[in-house]
Amino acid sequence: MVIAINICHGIGTPIARAFMADAEDYGEWQSGYRNTGVSFAGNLFFLKLGLAAAGGLVGFLLSLGGYEGGAEAQSESALTMIVLLFTLIPALISALMTLAGWRFGLDDGEMDRIRHDLEARAGNRSGRAGAEPGATGAARPATP
Repeated sequence: MVIAINICHGIGTPIARAFMADAEDYGEWQSGYRNTGVSFAGNLFFLKLGLAAAGGLVGFLLSLGGYEGGAEAQSESALTMIVLLFTLIPALISALMTLAGWRFGLDDGEMDRIRHDLEARAGNRSGRAGAEPGATGAARPATP
């Protein structure tokens, strides 16, 4: 049972990374710039911020349920809150994440078209003499 729960819990991580990569490809396709470092650093920052907030929220919800650390037995409300924290609250969050994934809007066909277009752009750049590495052909702002 624990293995099944861990598989269900952990399946979101590779899916989230795939969404990040698709969003990065889409951003390059739209703007002509590849901002992978900023995108992934921002994602990791908000992941850590979310983990910190979730840790505080768990403590708050346990306190709200009347949990008392070190007690031999917990109250009925504390036990109910513990059950909610392990079942319904994660289920709600998973449902919201699934909804967000459906609303992502980029399906496999669209991503294949975007990647093909990016590869074609890269092929056009490699044929130009003196092409700047990493340039996408979009006009770049002047640097001081």
